[in-house]
Amino acid sequence: MTAVPQFTPEGRYYIIREISQGGMRANRARMDLGIAAMNAVVEAYFSSVKEAVSRVRSDRVEAAIAICEAVRSGGGSLYLCGNGGSAASAMHAACDLTKSTHVAGQRRLRTAVLSDNSAMLTAYANDDSYANVFLLQIAGFITARDALLGISTSGRSENVLKAMEHARSAGAHTIALTGEGTNRMRHAASVAIEVPGASMQAVEDAHMVVLHAISLALRATASAGPR
Repeated sequence: MTAVPQFTPEGRYYIIREISQGGMRANRARMDLGIAAMNAVVEAYFSSVKEAVSRVRSDRVEAAIAICEAVRSGGGSLYLCGNGGSAASAMHAACDLTKSTHVAGQRRLRTAVLSDNSAMLTAYANDDSYANVFLLQIAGFITARDALLGISTSGRSENVLKAMEHARSAGAHTIALTGEGTNRMRHAASVAIEVPGASMQAVEDAHMVVLHAISLALRATASAGPR
């Protein structure tokens, strides 16, 4: 057995593990079928992401940008929360929204991700309930000059919904990033940005496109003048 790298005329790369000519032909045929199937999956997924992004309402993204700008100019904090991949999206967004939007001499947007502190998260989950892990971190802290951005592809994440509902009751603005969304999430949100009719993976990718758009817009407004 050996490994032989080869390129096809189309540029595809194969590792052939059979020495005999017959073995090489059989193995290569199997790989041709596998590569074709993989390419079909990749191309279909890329198309689904483009379609998902096209369904996002730009007016709602603009409304979210306005909320974030108000938080920055008012010296408030933007809290972010989500579970699983959405927690990772929240972390990524917080980095961009604080670091990448900053212009020397201008006010910085302060962010806090409620899933970042594993000790805090597990303490509240253990001593109270996982449904309250985000709410309890903002209770008594969040004010009307702050905002909360909740990410839930399903729109049914109880801990995200409870945090958003508490933030609204405290007078803060709330931004929802979701897929199909739910009435409860829409009611909890000052602005609901939905990605309907897409797979969970495409929804998550569309969310990052939205978050990058918000970050770029805030960078542009910071570059335009004092805040």
